[in-house]
Amino acid sequence: MPAVAVVGGVALERWRDRLIGWATAIGGSALVLAGLGRTDSGARVVGDPGDYGEQAISVAAWVLLAVLARVVQRRVAGSRGGRSS
Repeated sequence: MPAVAVVGGVALERWRDRLIGWATAIGGSALVLAGLGRTDSGARVVGDPGDYGEQAISVAAWVLLAVLARVVQRRVAGSRGGRSS
């Protein structure tokens, strides 16, 4: 376990902006899809997929939303003059 912590620390120090950006984009998209699945019975496919087809749709929506969120993060950071990677 200490080796994993050291490698994780080095990776976080080296690629901090990218790792934090992707982690928040992925986590946020998962929360959005879970909330959407709970609030709208027609969107149950993304919130609680049942069979393989629904799971594929859910994963595709999750990846698409995460990439879109990361693109928005980079554009907002760039427009504020912050660091963007």
